[in-house]
Amino acid sequence: AGPTPTDAAIEAFASVQAALSAIDRLEVRGRDSAGLMVLVRGHGLDLADPAVATLLEPRSGDPLFTSGAVRVTPEGHLSFAYKAAAEIGELGDNTRVLRGAIRDDALLHRSLAEGAEVTVLGHTRWASIGIISQPNAHPMNSDELGEGQGPYVTAALNGDVDNFADLKVADELRIASEITSDAKVIPTLVSRRLAAGDEPLEAFRQSVCRFDGSVAIAANVAAHPERLQLALRGSGQALYVGL
Repeated sequence: AGPTPTDAAIEAFASVQAALSAIDRLEVRGRDSAGLMVLVRGHGLDLADPAVATLLEPRSGDPLFTSGAVRVTPEGHLSFAYKAAAEIGELGDNTRVLRGAIRDDALLHRSLAEGAEVTVLGHTRWASIGIISQPNAHPMNSDELGEGQGPYVTAALNGDVDNFADLKVADELRIASEITSDAKVIPTLVSRRLAAGDEPLEAFRQSVCRFDGSVAIAANVAAHPERLQLALRGSGQALYVGL
């Protein structure tokens, strides 16, 4: 037995469950990896509290944003990553791993205090560019090697950014060598444009306009946690919005 969950926590976990259920239904189209980003705002935690810092510190230094990683955004939100990747396995294995990690995450549970709200971005992958690995599992964030923290962005991709290697070179993106998926250029380019002064929607639109290939994209800017940016480009993908 534990403490009674707050209404905010119940609503937050309902959002997470909706994303996991969607991944379960979509896995037949791609199941070599899956991931969730859970952005918690209004968590009310004192991040300098030793008890909180003990939970946060070992998880905040993962440069590859693999499962269990946490980021504190410039706005003070907490961005949690949960990921699974395997070349072989059964349908349902990935979400089973994700559910277990979420269920056992003490820091996530503490962050869902009264008034906390979450934004959830989920993905299941059929690898086309980049090996099957947790560093290549979506959603990906805007971290760059050796860079100070800029505007925080996460994104997930269906399709292929065919010119991703050219964009990395042209903009001198400092991406860890372990991350070989084309999706990584999405949050990094959007973050760069935000840092240059663009409004979030324009930063997203201008970044997507540079992509060659066929893509469906969902992204979130932590400074505007209540919004998702969605884009469809090319002819090979589809994007559905349900209310």
